[in-house]
Amino acid sequence: MTTRPPIFHRHGFILCSVFSFVELSNHGHRTNKQTKKWKKRTQGGGNAVTIQERLQSIAEQPRAYVHGTAELVNDEWIFFDDESDEASLVEEVAEQGIELFRGGHWLSGQWQENGAVATDLGVFPVRHGDRLRFRKPLTYAYQQWLLSLSDPSFFQFVHWLNGLGFSLYDCLYCYNGLLFALPIGVNFIIYDNSEQIGSVHHYYERGKRASDRFEITFNSGKRAICAQMG
Repeated sequence: MTTRPPIFHRHGFILCSVFSFVELSNHGHRTNKQTKKWKKRTQGGGNAVTIQERLQSIAEQPRAYVHGTAELVNDEWIFFDDESDEASLVEEVAEQGIELFRGGHWLSGQWQENGAVATDLGVFPVRHGDRLRFRKPLTYAYQQWLLSLSDPSFFQFVHWLNGLGFSLYDCLYCYNGLLFALPIGVNFIIYDNSEQIGSVHHYYERGKRASDRFEITFNSGKRAICAQMG
């Protein structure tokens, strides 16, 4: 499958290239059997795809990590956020894993109570001033929304979003109507990349006929549209 970059259009709209008619016919229309299989896959049944597997299937996203420094304060390891300068216990921010910068490389591992990071290459004691980072947590509603998208819709959305300067990790808020089993509706996702804010409207339909349409409005007033019509 090939995609074209976004096409800039007059009147402040950006139109995103869509799939060919054949691809849309294959991915936009589902039989009852396909729909049930899709529901099991995205709602945790059968061979369910995890959010980690879905994120690993795309290129590394910008701003995916929170970077900071480890300091030993009153016999406790504290993580100081580079961006906000906020202080947190390392053991709290490292619940889902932590990465230690050592020897010019980021080493992924698990935090140990004795103030070390256990990696595949061994256990590395953390030193005062060491660089640490952890992946930004995504809210439950947002994770489930990303998992609810079919593969074509997900990859097209990521391509479109990245092309507009946003990362999946720039999400500030997500309303996911699919959590309430609404077959037709609109989801709202707000992104902030520190340079601009974008509010995404996801118009969706699920069932025998599945379709996704994405629109975004920037804080500048400009709008962009990306559609995969079912």
